[in-house]
Amino acid sequence: MYVEPYEFLPVGTLNTLRSAGAWNKQSNLEWEKLVSDLEDQGMGVIKVRVNLKDIQDEEELLRNLLTQFVLYKLLLPLIHMETLRENGQYAYEQFETMLQEIKENQAEAGIIADEENGVPNDGLIVFT
Repeated sequence: MYVEPYEFLPVGTLNTLRSAGAWNKQSNLEWEKLVSDLEDQGMGVIKVRVNLKDIQDEEELLRNLLTQFVLYKLLLPLIHMETLRENGQYAYEQFETMLQEIKENQAEAGIIADEENGVPNDGLIVFT
C-alpha cells in the first residue's frame, strides 16, 4: 500500500469524510479498505495511461500519484454535497419568493390572515 490511510489528510477533513454523510465508513478497517480499493483503482488508471514498468521503481512518484488520485476520489462526495446544499438553498429562496408574491397578491385583493396563528380571517390563504 502506497497511500497511508490516516496520514495524507488533515484530521478535520478525515473526520468529515469518515462521517455518514460522505463515505459512511465508521470503523478503521472499513476506512483502510476504502483507501486500499481506491489506491488499486488509481494503479489501474496509471497502468492504462503510462508505461508502469518505467516508473514502478519510483516509489515516491507512485505514492504522490496514488495519493492525489485517492484524494480526488475521496473529495468527490463533498463536492456533490456542496452542490446539493446550493440546490436546497435555491429551492428555499424560490419558495420564499413565491410565498411573498402570494401574500402581496392576497393583500391587494383584501385577503388578510392571522399570521401569528396561521388562520385565515377573510378569504382563502394558500400558504401560512
